[in-house]
Amino acid sequence: MQPTRFLLPSVVAMLVIGAFDAEASLLKEMRQIIDLEKSGRATRVELTKHRVDVTVRERGNEERYVTTVRGPKERKQVRYANWQLLLAGDRADTFERIGAPTYRTRENYAGVLTERWTYATLHVTYVFQGDRLVETESF
Repeated sequence: MQPTRFLLPSVVAMLVIGAFDAEASLLKEMRQIIDLEKSGRATRVELTKHRVDVTVRERGNEERYVTTVRGPKERKQVRYANWQLLLAGDRADTFERIGAPTYRTRENYAGVLTERWTYATLHVTYVFQGDRLVETESF
């Protein structure tokens, strides 16, 4: 296993030119991590509000990439990537097909978790119970 290093060369370049501040963005890195996870190349992904830690299998070797999360904007991007990695079933299919919802609500009533995704521009709401799509509402 190689020693710990930064996630991407672009992050190193940002450090060199001093652009890595509280308003910097990890969005490109989060998208790459999601793609690596979906392709099965990422063997371990740990996204916390302070650190991004990913182990990737490359040509038979495992390499570990680590970077620090700085500022509220990057923490939001990490939360969003974490949520996207947890999607499964119909929710994952809907996200892949349409993208992120404009509004999302969750309700736990009598032990049944219902999640409503509203797409304002499409005038449609998808209702999920667990990972299964149970209803589509137009407005």
